[in-house]
Amino acid sequence: MSITAPPRPAATRLAPNWFAAVMGTGIVASAAATLPLAGPMVTGGPGALLAGLATVVWALAVVLLVVVTAASVGGGDWRDHAGLSHFLGARAMAPMSVASATLLVGHRVLGEPAAYGLALALWVVGTGLGLATATSARIRAHRRGPAEAAWLMPVVPPMVSAAVGALLAVRSPEPLATALLVASWACFATTLALGARPAAAVVRRVLGGDVPAAVPTLFIVLGPLGQSATAALLLAPGRTLAVVYAAVVVVAALAWLGLSAVLVARRRPAFAMTWWAFTFPVGTVVTGLSGLAHATGSSVAAVLAVTTYAGLVAAWVVVGARTLRGLRALVG
Repeated sequence: MSITAPPRPAATRLAPNWFAAVMGTGIVASAAATLPLAGPMVTGGPGALLAGLATVVWALAVVLLVVVTAASVGGGDWRDHAGLSHFLGARAMAPMSVASATLLVGHRVLGEPAAYGLALALWVVGTGLGLATATSARIRAHRRGPAEAAWLMPVVPPMVSAAVGALLAVRSPEPLATALLVASWACFATTLALGARPAAAVVRRVLGGDVPAAVPTLFIVLGPLGQSATAALLLAPGRTLAVVYAAVVVVAALAWLGLSAVLVARRRPAFAMTWWAFTFPVGTVVTGLSGLAHATGSSVAAVLAVTTYAGLVAAWVVVGARTLRGLRALVG
């Protein structure tokens, strides 16, 4: 079992792929808040239980972000690491995953003003890191050989910025609200422009029968799909074009999710940190489906959102437990 990076000069510091645990935890809380549940369920019964669990998971995501960040300081320049440089995208997306969960869930604990302030600060940090990662020539230089889904990790962060920026914009006064929307649309376009080519290359490789050895990373392809659907619906609420775009993208995401799940089941890969790809990318499909359900009233989208969320929680529990087991083995 592999749960950390290969040795390097600062071997005691965590590698950037550990930020995927923060991402995967934050999305479990955020996705719960977006689910298209009936009104009575939100205020009582199962809905109240879900809200309570989401709050606990949000708090855990905050703690994980602090711990992983502290344990990563001084780890050197990962842009020069051929295998892990792409996962610097996780370092950028982790604070934004927590920002989203803070806005949607954490406000119950912190209050609206504090939650907004924390989320805005995390968005600024995550967006800055994400744009730097997405445009890094040193990271792109490691794209050698057959296309890998991990190549998408550095270019997805701006799309996460777009979705979280839209959540912040509706809570912001002018002119900040407009500035956030403009920045979010720019981030949206950045990921579309930079992510289309590597995504298409991965799809062609897999459909051609050449499945990567790190098969769990195929789930990473879901990230730009689900997150762009979510962002489009948040940035252009009620717009027909946004709904059509989200519907097409979500259908593609569900098809890829099904194909990837079959390939994982066939390969039965040993546990590694790549298993965290089963969490955040799937969570973006949940938020995309939930957004469609809210925008269209579709019961099909609603059922799929709840069902996929159940799968997300199950995956998070399994991957989290395996990660803890691996940590105990290392320190014991």
